Amino acid sequence: MAVSPPSSTCKPWSGIRVAKAQEILGLLEARRNVLLAGPPGTGKSLLLSEVARLFESRGHSSTPTYDPHADVPIPAKPTTSLPGDIGTATHRKVFRCVLHQSSKHRDFLTGMMPDVRAGQPPGSFRITQGILYRASEFARQDDHAALIIIDEINRGPTVQVFGGAIVAMEADKRLGADGKPTPRTQFFDLIDPADGELIEYAFPSRLYILAAMNQADVSVEPLDVAFLRRWTPYNLEPDTSILRNYFGISATPVTALPATPTTAEDVCEAAIQA
Repeated sequence: MAVSPPSSTCKPWSGIRVAKAQEILGLLEARRNVLLAGPPGTGKSLLLSEVARLFESRGHSSTPTYDPHADVPIPAKPTTSLPGDIGTATHRKVFRCVLHQSSKHRDFLTGMMPDVRAGQPPGSFRITQGILYRASEFARQDDHAALIIIDEINRGPTVQVFGGAIVAMEADKRLGADGKPTPRTQFFDLIDPADGELIEYAFPSRLYILAAMNQADVSVEPLDVAFLRRWTPYNLEPDTSILRNYFGISATPVTALPATPTTAEDVCEAAIQA
């Protein structure tokens, strides 16, 4: 018995994904750090891509939009669907990484490592510029905003990778919108890539951190509680209504499935309930 594929025009998850992505962008604007969690198959990877797409390019129109009901029908600047400081930043960039068991603090922020590049004498060392450091430096520039997406955050030695930066992650611990310290700004020690000196460093206001993890994966250790409380959680759960809509079957579960399926709908119903 062949099961007909769903219609290519039936894309219920697409609209839901955009709405969820916009919700996450709102949380990022308010809290700066969002942790996306859920079991496999709930759309975490697609949602990360949608947030990145909206953040970097599609959330901002290329020309001013005409609105006959507005006080100024044609605004001086392009309109944006992005919230707060994200939307007002002219330059936005997305940085991506995946944590794993070999990830180190020097790969994420800065640190010392052997310099094996061509032309360097044996025994040379250099100071690295990790992805979080590069994202932070981008966001420190005027009229810039950076989003760093960290997938599989619970697969690496996460607390060791972040190091002292965990005390400076929260929104109220960042530098002010003007780039200057506030009474609540938290600094942490960092090796300066420019000269190798140890400096005090703080994160800029327009640095946004979105992480994702599979909470059902038992092959990794739970994240530290002190680390977790610095994130705003966003949980994804399986939604069978999406499958019912996608395959065009009844929204109401069948209470008594036949012992032997006779139609494609029987097969889909059994799979969805499983």
